[in-house]
Amino acid sequence: MIFYGEPNQVIKKQSRKPMTKGFTAKPLFRFDANGEYDMPDDHPLIDRMKRRFRYEEVKEVTEVTFKMNCRKCDYKTNNHGELMAHHRIKHPKESE
Repeated sequence: MIFYGEPNQVIKKQSRKPMTKGFTAKPLFRFDANGEYDMPDDHPLIDRMKRRFRYEEVKEVTEVTFKMNCRKCDYKTNNHGELMAHHRIKHPKESE
């Protein structure tokens, strides 16, 4: 997710000091010069950030890479069992 805020704005997390009434503020991250921050989707503060800042959900398009290719044709798969079944069906051994 990409969050939009003021350029170079620091986001801090407040927590209580032990045994006192005071608070401490730890910086978590800073928006870049364009006012954008790309936060991972599994971050625990995403719900709070959605309420406070504008955001845009980014859908990543991943290209599928095949690990196994048939030596005799253009068949591609990621599963070894499917490749063996393809060889057995499409390229049978020739009987003498």
